[in-house]
Amino acid sequence: METSNAVVSKNPVYMQSPYLDITILESLGKSTIHNIVNGKSYDVSPLVAQILLFFRNQESLDNLLLQFGLEEENITKTIDFLLDNKLLVQVSEEGWEQFTIDVIAAKNRLFGVGGYHKKAQNVMVGIPFGKGNGKSAGGGEFPFQIREYSQKAGYYLGRSNFQCFDAETAKRLQSKFSKNDLVDFGNLFISTNESPAFIYEKMYKIADKLWANKQTPAFIGGDHSISFPLIKAAANHYPNLHIIHFDAHTDTYTSRYDNINHWGKTHHYGNFMTHALALPQVKNVYQFGIRGMSNINEKSSEKQHIFWRHEISEKLFTPKTFDLPKNVPYYVTFDIDVIDPTVCPGTATPIPNGFNLREMKKLFDKTLAGKQIIGFDFVEANNDFDKTDLTNQVFLEVFLQLLSYV
Repeated sequence: METSNAVVSKNPVYMQSPYLDITILESLGKSTIHNIVNGKSYDVSPLVAQILLFFRNQESLDNLLLQFGLEEENITKTIDFLLDNKLLVQVSEEGWEQFTIDVIAAKNRLFGVGGYHKKAQNVMVGIPFGKGNGKSAGGGEFPFQIREYSQKAGYYLGRSNFQCFDAETAKRLQSKFSKNDLVDFGNLFISTNESPAFIYEKMYKIADKLWANKQTPAFIGGDHSISFPLIKAAANHYPNLHIIHFDAHTDTYTSRYDNINHWGKTHHYGNFMTHALALPQVKNVYQFGIRGMSNINEKSSEKQHIFWRHEISEKLFTPKTFDLPKNVPYYVTFDIDVIDPTVCPGTATPIPNGFNLREMKKLFDKTLAGKQIIGFDFVEANNDFDKTDLTNQVFLEVFLQLLSYV
């Protein structure tokens, strides 16, 4: 993530994370700091541990230097280390909630790739949140489940030739994996007692930091409500943002209850795109695969362009294109229910007459090839509705195809 500028202000005030276990072993000349939020442990010197303990209450940098007889230039790297690892926070910026805006490193990293580092170009992040879906919250478990499935199946792809894909996709994937610029960050830390509004804010801030670091994120949901905070973060860095949306639904639905305001009210999986369209940085949204009776009265707005399932079928295997603008940044959001439920049953919102995998690949070729894709999410996979491994297999294949275009 970004390097902290620990000593920018004249006398910054810091506070220690309340989620730490600190053990000081003076006799052995070392100390251990354990962060109970992200599960990470750090072996440090007793002096570093004592400095961290000094900030159990809000204290200034000047008081620290005076207490320990240190010079500011000798402590800068230590303060930066504590800030970067969310062991310390500058009080003038944010309060204790900042300590929970973190990612838990995955032990079984997807595809056997390495863990997060700042120089990685492509970063996979799990967003284990399903409470934005009113039918089933089970999708929140999917980021954990797909990593476990991938590991058990032995899908370590660092040296794969990807011969199960077409030649062009295989070539793109081989390049991405051989360069080791794809990493698995882990899953966003979410506690059961956090409000949805706060959790969405955490999604936004994690995504914002990745784009600020000029990295390209691939988010694994979770239900479709996660897409709005991610798009909002992308819009901070791309003022001419375009969105490609694969889905059976427009997700611009509303109800009488949506018009009632109350404390803590948020968006949901069925209206996240309404909120995204309202962002001034979002210039156009292209929605592919829309179908079903729930969309019978849908009409596209000025920034919204709907490509109906039957219209796409007429163009897929012809020279016709969809005339999407070039040389603009695109965020891609992919709802698994765009695929036919006979092909992929694991979703809470199945709609008949979806795409098969051959059609999906062809649609990717016509819409994503040659585009500037700055990130994407894959949402609404829910194994509560599929007791086989079919949904996991479809996810892995389609996710890799999406990844190959980035």
